[in-house]
Amino acid sequence: MREALKEKPAPLFEDVIPPLFEAAHLRRISLKVKTVMLTLPPDRGLYLWGPVGCGKSYSMAALIRHYILSRRKVGRIRFSRLLREIRKCFGGSGGEGESAIIGWAEKVDKLFIEDLGLSDNPETDFAARTFYEILDYRIEHRLPVFITSNRPPEEIEKNFGERIGSRLRQACFVLPVGGGDKRRVI
Repeated sequence: MREALKEKPAPLFEDVIPPLFEAAHLRRISLKVKTVMLTLPPDRGLYLWGPVGCGKSYSMAALIRHYILSRRKVGRIRFSRLLREIRKCFGGSGGEGESAIIGWAEKVDKLFIEDLGLSDNPETDFAARTFYEILDYRIEHRLPVFITSNRPPEEIEKNFGERIGSRLRQACFVLPVGGGDKRRVI
């Protein structure tokens, strides 16, 4: 995460696309998902949700590649890691480190957050406040956020609160995806 905070002219594929998805390309995803991705207004993101292993992260990696090739500054992080990195700041450096991490998430051109809402339980106040702060900033500054989750927006609202549910629908086009678990090997 600390490397992601350094300013770079343009990200390299390996900075934001994990090796598992290095071959991800828009031509390899469903026409429906690709069409939605390529017709989003510049200030609107995407909330892609569906069952485990249906290709959400792969599809987002393909979109990340598209944005990188378009010379956009792209950031990608798993929600649990974002929270973990911020919590690390509480030990000593406090607010400065936390501000830098949240500042990075707020200001990158295209922010991708993976695996939002993993828990069946209501989110902690810390998780909800952190997500709210980032989401609200991005909405106010017309910066899109792209999110993957196994949960429909209604469950996210239930776990994070009505305020976040409303903003999530404002910030993102909601697209459910289906299909079997592509990770299973026979």
